[in-house]
Amino acid sequence: MYSNKIILYLAFNFFYAILRLMKKLFLLLIPVLIMARSPFETPKEYNLDLSKFDTIQFLDEPKGFFSNRWITCIKTNSYQLREEIRLALQQDDIESRPLWKPMHMQPIFKNNLSYTDGTSENLFDKGLCLPSGSNLTQDDLDRVLNIIAKTSNS
Repeated sequence: MYSNKIILYLAFNFFYAILRLMKKLFLLLIPVLIMARSPFETPKEYNLDLSKFDTIQFLDEPKGFFSNRWITCIKTNSYQLREEIRLALQQDDIESRPLWKPMHMQPIFKNNLSYTDGTSENLFDKGLCLPSGSNLTQDDLDRVLNIIAKTSNS
């Protein structure tokens, strides 16, 4: 019968070998993951379509950095415009959502101390999360942009 020390030694070496293998696989997958970024990977095309509207802002990427664009958001100049865009997208079966409700505004935290300056409330009122993801096609992107353009022009 094997002693506990030998079993622990074998188990440790087995898991160490698995971790090394996982690290190698991850390093091999990084280029694939970068290539699979969504159509929103760079805001250039998206931003070009929306930059003509003074009523919509899109977060710029700092030089030397890139976002994984797991979520894509815009900020409108008013709650009313945000809702018009959201409802127009919804009418065409396109899901969009307001930015997350700040924690201090949620019922469970209403009695807790919070330090605010109006920024989070402003973003919640005027911000909108747009469809994004690696399965979003160019046609999908064009549909979203066309609806936003029509709504922002009216």
